[in-house]
Amino acid sequence: MRHMSSVISLGALKRYLISKGWQFRQLRNGVELYSFGEYNDAIEIVLPPNYRSSNVQTRISGAIKTLSAVENCSEDNVVQRISTIGVDKFVTIFPNSAVMNASIRMRDANEFVKRAFRFLISSAHAELNNEPYYTTASSAAVQFAEKCRFGHTFSGSFGLVVEAPVGPQTLASASLALRAPPLERRVMTRLARGLQIVSEAVQHGEPEIIVNKYKEGLNANACEELMAIVDLPKGSKMGFQVLFSPEWGEPSVINAYETLFLSQSDSSRILKQAAVKLRSVNITTEDGIRGRVITLHSPIDPTQIDTPGQRSAVVEWITEEFGKRRVRIGLSPEDYLKAVEAHVSGKEISAFGKIEKKGHWRLEGSRDLRIISTQ
Repeated sequence: MRHMSSVISLGALKRYLISKGWQFRQLRNGVELYSFGEYNDAIEIVLPPNYRSSNVQTRISGAIKTLSAVENCSEDNVVQRISTIGVDKFVTIFPNSAVMNASIRMRDANEFVKRAFRFLISSAHAELNNEPYYTTASSAAVQFAEKCRFGHTFSGSFGLVVEAPVGPQTLASASLALRAPPLERRVMTRLARGLQIVSEAVQHGEPEIIVNKYKEGLNANACEELMAIVDLPKGSKMGFQVLFSPEWGEPSVINAYETLFLSQSDSSRILKQAAVKLRSVNITTEDGIRGRVITLHSPIDPTQIDTPGQRSAVVEWITEEFGKRRVRIGLSPEDYLKAVEAHVSGKEISAFGKIEKKGHWRLEGSRDLRIISTQ
């Protein structure tokens, strides 16, 4: 057990004990006493105040054994949980068939890093925007992925670890629910939930399970990136696990610590079908648009305000969520003349309504069209 305890810092162990409700007091000789349970039946762990003590590793090993008994889990599992203090972890486990001499091919490692980065962006964008797919990821989603770290690989099964820094939870446990979890925790919770939804869909052979639950799971982009990761070891299973920082509590995700295995033969088809279906989902939102008039269409003389007929304009709409889009707007005769004026003068217009994507983008029920002054 010594080799396992050596990967756990004394400070991380102490933070873990406090996060799990252990009571702390410092004895006169400087030794720190952590106790759990009622006074007469309390379980105690004794730790040195710092690394200057000669028995640090022995004390850490003893604490891990005690925690294993208290939490009714393996010592390896305890070590995993302690190592998540301050970070949530996304763990990918390569199959033995892809491993040689405790290593994998550089090509596979490079592809994993690229796809994992995009998978994190996709999961963050889904959490921030709750859309079935996107063309351009939001800057906040990209910033989230850029803050993540590439952690230690581990022996035994060959694993690659990505860490999302959630930061310390400094509030007392009674106030924990009053503080909203950081984006990092929300994204990793969605990622874990999404993996479970994918596993369920694969077991039943129904991609619709992923499609119907995209608002709480993975969008089309995330499905595509996950499929690419699963396809790295040809014909073998990839394992996935999400480990959560105990300082922020364990989210209400079923079997959050369970390792889920997805194989290329079973999963790729389901993920691909789900991604295709998600990209065909109509996107509807109540919002406004602003942009430059690109084209105008009127089958009749636009100056004849009293003459009925369909009039429309196409506006180049640039958003953080969807990137650059051309949106068709149905216009009243009066609004059509405003659009003509804006087009001639090179000014932008704004309008409100229902934004829909049905083959192409439209602003239905447009109202309050205005010319935006460039002054």
